Amino acid sequence: MTDDLKIHIQIRLDACRRVYEGGNKGAILDVLAICYEYHVNVPSWALPELIVIVRVVLMGTSNKQEGRHAKWINRYRDDMKDFERAETVRICRENGISSVNVYAAAELYLEGRFAAGSEDTIKKSCTRFNKRSKVEPARYHILKSAVFIDDAQPISEENWRQIEMMKTKGN
Repeated sequence: MTDDLKIHIQIRLDACRRVYEGGNKGAILDVLAICYEYHVNVPSWALPELIVIVRVVLMGTSNKQEGRHAKWINRYRDDMKDFERAETVRICRENGISSVNVYAAAELYLEGRFAAGSEDTIKKSCTRFNKRSKVEPARYHILKSAVFIDDAQPISEENWRQIEMMKTKGN
């Protein structure tokens, strides 16, 4: 392994450590993926967390420390919904959807997907995301090794038509 590659790996692992120390326990999964990809040992700082995460996944929770990890997993899923909803609203705005219709368009776009929700739910998610991402940017770090697979059907033609009408009419 070249020195340049060793430096590259260390930079990636250091970035994961910062994300982990910022409160995103999922960064441990990215550490594992990096170590697997480059056939290097898992850093010692990540091992205790890894053991607890595997224990929680395999055996459920049996104590308060492990219960916090299970809560983190649920929080991460909720955070990814907030992120997906906020991104969808941003994309709708960038594509000419008026402020009046942006949440309705996002609802149509997300229908049947992981982050689906009502206009009100999407608006609340955006508010949470905008507030929390300023205070805790690592909270919304998208794990490269654990991308959510959205097995939803493509957006329906009817929903596309409605979204396009919102662009042009603006009401």
